[in-house]
Amino acid sequence: MTPLHLLILVQACTTPEPLPNWYAPATQEYARQLVEMGVIEVKNHANDVPCTWTATLRGRAWLDLILETPMPVCRWVDPRQDSAADMAAAAAMLDAQPVPATGRRVWDGEMHGPTEVPR
Repeated sequence: MTPLHLLILVQACTTPEPLPNWYAPATQEYARQLVEMGVIEVKNHANDVPCTWTATLRGRAWLDLILETPMPVCRWVDPRQDSAADMAAAAAMLDAQPVPATGRRVWDGEMHGPTEVPR
């Protein structure tokens, strides 16, 4: 799912009005994909008239799941006890930044990543 898929789905759940960029080829293609997935229905479709999208029950259920997903958190793992998948996930969260000499990091709440903990 891309941000445009999500935008179309939210639009279909909240208003019958078409997106301002309805004529864009990417918007039409992504809407077609969502129709094929059974998450939206297209109403009043014509080549020269903006259509309206309506979310199906499946689409509303999927959006509810997306909205209920908790924000990710960063955590350190013990390589002697955690699985390889946990190790890979932790490494990905560090954005390949070197660990400072203190070896201690904590999430600072910003999107740029972890920072060193002051002593």
